[in-house]
Amino acid sequence: MFRLPALLASLLVFDRVFVKDSFVLEELLRRGYSHVRYLGQCCEPALHRTVALTPAEARYYGSDLALVGAMYPRRLAVAETLTDFDMKVWLDHPRLRLPARSPVRAKIVSHRAHGIEQTRVFNAAKIVVNTHHEQDVRGVNLRTFEAAGCGAFQLVEWREDLARFFEPGREIVAFREIDELRDLARYYLAHDTERAAIAQRAQRRAHAQHTYGHRLREILECVA
Repeated sequence: MFRLPALLASLLVFDRVFVKDSFVLEELLRRGYSHVRYLGQCCEPALHRTVALTPAEARYYGSDLALVGAMYPRRLAVAETLTDFDMKVWLDHPRLRLPARSPVRAKIVSHRAHGIEQTRVFNAAKIVVNTHHEQDVRGVNLRTFEAAGCGAFQLVEWREDLARFFEPGREIVAFREIDELRDLARYYLAHDTERAAIAQRAQRRAHAQHTYGHRLREILECVA
């Protein structure tokens, strides 16, 4: 966005502008946009929660590893290194194209995981693998909060802002390199009790501090 002067100028139309990345915040403040504030993403407990699955649903939605969302280059690169695991990939749109020779194609579920469907995936998977788009320089994506709200155990790609919201190692587990991700996946697949305890702590934190209600209060306090 810093290469789009018209977009930057449009920020002046608003009394307050909220961004989810501390890098973006610092850059805008440096450029003189003093009305910009930080606001993290969040979850909706009415949707992002623990749900009961039938045996058939558990089989359909379940896997050792699950990836959900758009398949941008970074996520595809990560997914391609995990195809030897029991993994299911749920695309934002089932017709989203992948490279013809990508081994990830064999892991795709032709079913859009959106809304309650995504909640079922997060409940059924042993591990949710969560990567960040390159536009998230330090910021944390929406899926981090949604999966936590569902009580999912996450292996999430490290971003500096992550520690603002969850305690790494206790409520959420982060990776920086693909080899580290593979090692962590193997470890936590073999340690069910430890994995479940981390997931439960993440859910408690998400519902207690990171909901749309909490973020709305932050906005109202800022503009009051």
